[in-house]
Amino acid sequence: MGVNASASDDELKNSKLLPGSDQSEAGHSDVVQTGYCLNDVKYPASLDTEHACAERAGSSHKCHSEHIKKDFEFLIGSLEKVPATAQKLYNLSKLYLTTGSSKSSDHEGFNSLFEPLAPNQPGLAEDSSDQELTSDTRSTAIPSDCSLFTPMRKSSPLYRGQTYIQWRAAQDLNNFYFLCLPKRRTIYLQPIDHFPEFVTSFRLATPHLSLDLFETLLGFAQIYFLGLEVMVRPPISIGTSGWNLSSRINPTTGQMQFCVNDFFPLLQASLPPDGLCVAGLIWTDLYPQGFNFVLGEASFQHKSAVVSFGRFENDDSCADITKVDDQVLWKLFKSLSHEVCHLLGLQHCQFFLCAMNESSSVTQALSQPLFLCPVCLRKVQRACGFDVLERYQRLQQFLTTISKQFGGSGRFQESLLWLERCISYLNT
Repeated sequence: MGVNASASDDELKNSKLLPGSDQSEAGHSDVVQTGYCLNDVKYPASLDTEHACAERAGSSHKCHSEHIKKDFEFLIGSLEKVPATAQKLYNLSKLYLTTGSSKSSDHEGFNSLFEPLAPNQPGLAEDSSDQELTSDTRSTAIPSDCSLFTPMRKSSPLYRGQTYIQWRAAQDLNNFYFLCLPKRRTIYLQPIDHFPEFVTSFRLATPHLSLDLFETLLGFAQIYFLGLEVMVRPPISIGTSGWNLSSRINPTTGQMQFCVNDFFPLLQASLPPDGLCVAGLIWTDLYPQGFNFVLGEASFQHKSAVVSFGRFENDDSCADITKVDDQVLWKLFKSLSHEVCHLLGLQHCQFFLCAMNESSSVTQALSQPLFLCPVCLRKVQRACGFDVLERYQRLQQFLTTISKQFGGSGRFQESLLWLERCISYLNT
């Protein structure tokens, strides 16, 4: 039986101390009270202590749940009007908020990082049955399938990464400036200069078409950014275009390199009126100012990016590639999708292992996933307007064709296994 919480002050004043308790002359207990009598009913003091502890624990749990709910909305935005399938995927971003951090941080009263709940604490889905979970607890519990995405360990406050809310605020402001201009919904791919014969003769055999390399990239980008148009422009010759580009011979490799920064304003000037952005594709090596080598780089300010694929740099060799194989296609798909996401306003992801993670080497860049985490996918879906499940299904069909042509192994096969699990999860 619990304490009658509605008892009046007068009733409490008239209550009798149980034997074994002590009281000072001033009327205050000098030792722990062992119990009290209320309306001639005896209650042990431990029940009052347990009641207070339970109230504090419940209040702490509720506060924790509210903080996670608040963080979740800041991370991924409101999901009220999001289709059920997409909502199911975006809910997996809750995993980031319940994963361990190296420290906790506050910012103007906004608790944006939490230490993880211990396995036996309330708040985790596996801790209690659905009947025992409150509605607040259900909203902050880790979803059932967490293996699709791997959260990164938190090392900085949530507001220092680009959450969906931060991305959307910047995009809304940017769109306001272009309110009176025609809608721009086309991504342009711009081949630059000449390519070896084995590049121009490459063909991908699809069930209905035979695609050259640039058509293959167009097909991939058309699905990855489903909802936007993608077009390949006629090649531009650097020698006859009048472009003034800085160049150098790399002292380590002996390769010709162009400064990637010089391309941005030139590509921007060539962007058609309906162009949302343009991505240049070049065979020659690139270097950014102050660095040795880069696979690709984007300038959101200029709505342009450049991707190079002529040299397959790794730990052992800096030799030119001599054929278009699955590794070259993986390199192009990874670089192109990453840089175009930057042109859509996405910054490097700090939340999950993701296609938008930052990299410090070519090897690291190519080892990262081809797919976006729930937070980054939410941004791209908002920009493009695709159906999440349909996009995954189309990617599965397209990558299956590529995997079959190259023997069904390697990174494309790993990606197909991931897609199979993801689509199965969304369909259940």
